[in-house]
Amino acid sequence: AYEFDYDPRTGTVRYPSRLIEGLQTPGAIIFFDEINALKPGIAKMMNPLFDYRRKLSFTAGGIPKEIIADPTVLFIGAMNPQNYAGVNRLSPEVKSRARVVDIDYPPFEEMRGGRTHYKSDEAEMLAAYMDTLGELKQQELKQCWDYVINRDTTNGADRILQGNPAIETDIRRVYDVIRVANRLRDMYSAYQIGDSNEPMDFPTSLREVTDIVMEMNHRQGVKPMIKRVIIPKIDDKRQKRLVEQTIDAVLPDVHP
Repeated sequence: AYEFDYDPRTGTVRYPSRLIEGLQTPGAIIFFDEINALKPGIAKMMNPLFDYRRKLSFTAGGIPKEIIADPTVLFIGAMNPQNYAGVNRLSPEVKSRARVVDIDYPPFEEMRGGRTHYKSDEAEMLAAYMDTLGELKQQELKQCWDYVINRDTTNGADRILQGNPAIETDIRRVYDVIRVANRLRDMYSAYQIGDSNEPMDFPTSLREVTDIVMEMNHRQGVKPMIKRVIIPKIDDKRQKRLVEQTIDAVLPDVHP
């Protein structure tokens, strides 16, 4: 509940932890990353904080303390899906006090006017890690994406793209990365729910696609970058072969 620091002039100084400060800050959002990794004792201590009591009880220097959370403070916890390898199950105490929301990967394809429209949501997230696309404002990136990928040549993005061929090149490369990632994610999901017998227990997460686009700042060739980032993380040799074949199938015409 408290943190300590040492100052040669004043000695040891005790001050409230960021959690204690957050609990008493109106409108604060307190984020618990990998909330499923809370140790059982810590999770149990959080019980009255996460339910209607909204208080944290602890002992400091042998003296019982109690902090009441401001009514406007919001608690958010995040974790990977429980079916991912190596993911601990969420504590029953936390689950019973939570409003659980499943958040999938950003949508990629939708039908518009009888044709497939490719959404830029994930590309907008990845653009921040790229030298060329990171300089664009969000609306500019969406315009360029629709111009290049969805062939909307009337949205004015030609003014941005003119004289900047690297922008169009990198948008197409990001599009290829997301196509592969979504295909692998579909295969993973199909195997996990029993719709496919092809073994696939490696989820291609945003972490992998971020690593891939970061390499784009320094290297050419989308296909080898995808293979270099994803395939070494897979232990099973059959899955390695399946993933490599899938990448080749999704990107048959991409120069290696």
